[in-house]
Amino acid sequence: MGNRETQGKLLAIGMAVVALGAAGIGSMGGRELTPEDAETLESLPIASAERVEVFGAVLAEQLLSLDPEMDFAAVVAPDQFALRSLPPGLSLAQQVHFVRGVDEGDNPQLIEIIHARVEDGDDLRYLGTAVRDGNPVARFRLILLDGGVDYYDLLVGVRDGEPLVVDSFSLATGQWHSELYAELFRFGVLERGFVGDDIGSLDRIGEAARDEN
Repeated sequence: MGNRETQGKLLAIGMAVVALGAAGIGSMGGRELTPEDAETLESLPIASAERVEVFGAVLAEQLLSLDPEMDFAAVVAPDQFALRSLPPGLSLAQQVHFVRGVDEGDNPQLIEIIHARVEDGDDLRYLGTAVRDGNPVARFRLILLDGGVDYYDLLVGVRDGEPLVVDSFSLATGQWHSELYAELFRFGVLERGFVGDDIGSLDRIGEAARDEN
């Protein structure tokens, strides 16, 4: 499984994120924001370098153990990833429903892809902490069976005292994965006119996709 296939998988996940977020927006209706809505839009604090160092080592051990029952939900925060994926131009209510649509959807995370690749024989190494955009990150190197290599920087947040992956940066693409998905949402939804005063018009996304296939 090479870099191109990995990026293809990430692109597919991105399209799932777009669909889930769009579906969330389409279900929002016209109600006002509640305290629970405001909480949905709160970003987690970023873990300290020391916390990231320990978390990265533990995560590497879990991934390398090839445990088929690994609980991916216990190490990732999809809602925080969705927050970082929000493109400009959405109202607060639309942001809330985008985040909830992604958080409640059954979409795979990068950690699951890496786990599957290690199962297939790719070589994973935890390289310790680094700094990305001013924040400490856990850096992993993945050497592929076909000879390719990629590095992933995992951004770690803290919720209820527990560290969670909130985003990942690929050195192969030079982008945060949230940036990729924000672009997909912007080009696939916003710039095609599916978000406006009539939020229900997002139902046309599926129809448009079918028309193009």
